[in-house]
Amino acid sequence: MPSLTRTIVGRCFALIAAFALTACPADKIEVESLFLEITSDAPILGDSLDHLRLLFEKDGAHYPVSATEAAFNPAVGDLDPTRVPVLVSVPYDGKTFGDGRSVAVYATGWAGGSLQTRFEGRVDLSSKTVVKVHLVALPGACDADGDGFFDCAVPGCCGADSVFGDCDGTTALANPWGTEEACEPCDDIIDQDCSGGDQPCVDLDRDQIADCAETCGQGDPDSGPGMPEICDGKDNDCNDTTDEGNPGGGAQCGTTDVGECAFGVMQCQGSAVGGATLVCVGAIEAADDDVCNSKDDDCDGETDEGFDYLGLPIGEACDGVGACGQGVVACAAGVTNLATCSTNPDGDDSGATAEICDDVDNDCDGERNEGLTAVEDSDCSNLGVCATHRQAIVATCAPEGAATTTSAPCRVLSNASFAPSRRAAT
Repeated sequence: MPSLTRTIVGRCFALIAAFALTACPADKIEVESLFLEITSDAPILGDSLDHLRLLFEKDGAHYPVSATEAAFNPAVGDLDPTRVPVLVSVPYDGKTFGDGRSVAVYATGWAGGSLQTRFEGRVDLSSKTVVKVHLVALPGACDADGDGFFDCAVPGCCGADSVFGDCDGTTALANPWGTEEACEPCDDIIDQDCSGGDQPCVDLDRDQIADCAETCGQGDPDSGPGMPEICDGKDNDCNDTTDEGNPGGGAQCGTTDVGECAFGVMQCQGSAVGGATLVCVGAIEAADDDVCNSKDDDCDGETDEGFDYLGLPIGEACDGVGACGQGVVACAAGVTNLATCSTNPDGDDSGATAEICDDVDNDCDGERNEGLTAVEDSDCSNLGVCATHRQAIVATCAPEGAATTTSAPCRVLSNASFAPSRRAAT
């Protein structure tokens, strides 16, 4: 393989050192390998170069491997080829390019980090001679992407048969010395090595991640490094955590928040074993049927609609049964399917009292004096305790036809409360 040694051989060095612009006659130098005698135009922007670059190519083989290898990018220092010829030794070991004949050489001059001058030709690496190389200044537009290779699409920048032409002048990632990644990313569409096409990405599971780059999720189109986490019970992004961050969740769910209804929040729930899915958590939906409970259970903006008492809707004034008096229509106490007048026995403000013998429906059940017997109509004795300060007694006397003088128990109700008091005998 070739190597480079920058030098001024023998007496020529003394001549150039003494006479800065004196040419070094190649026919007066005895050499043991190929030498390049490099001269250069001055840069269009500036008057000197700071380093050279030499690259070699034959039948697709490149040397050196990296265009920026230090040994092939020598600094010129005081030996600026814009002022004096610079001799560069190119020893060749016969390995990289076989016999070394007709090897393309690309010599460029650089200043301020940008390409300024160039030469392209062919040399015989195995020859022991000095080959004159002159670098020609070209406009900066020839290397707009700054990768050190001229864009042959720009007129005047390089020949049509150049093996050193830049295949893509818009990016420094693509040039004849570029290399494709061993594991080609699927989002890479750049022909880095200017081979005529980008290296294909092998992506059998079609997740836009090269199979060779998948540390997890191979064969799964929803999993791979950098993939977004989704709610499926898998480690989609290959960080050893499953469904972290409630993927896909957080959105409001549910139908309405009118009445007793409420919105919920979507949450990812499940496991790696059974899978996961998004579930609406916290939402309260409308009941199929409204119930009578002073709430809007069916979430239609109305409360207890459809319930009435004797044709009167909830909230209207009403008359209770019997002596229970006036109230309002309301839901019956303890049940959810019935409306009543609030003063009825099943209302929340019941006016019902114990039944007394006064021809009034005191207990508001639709009947009067039921279960009571007037004292004067009783078969029980009206004497003693049973007769004193009483209006009515419960008919718990002896069997019909029994003599009233015989002993017969009477359950006495007081005139005030008619609560059970005590028993008296005749």
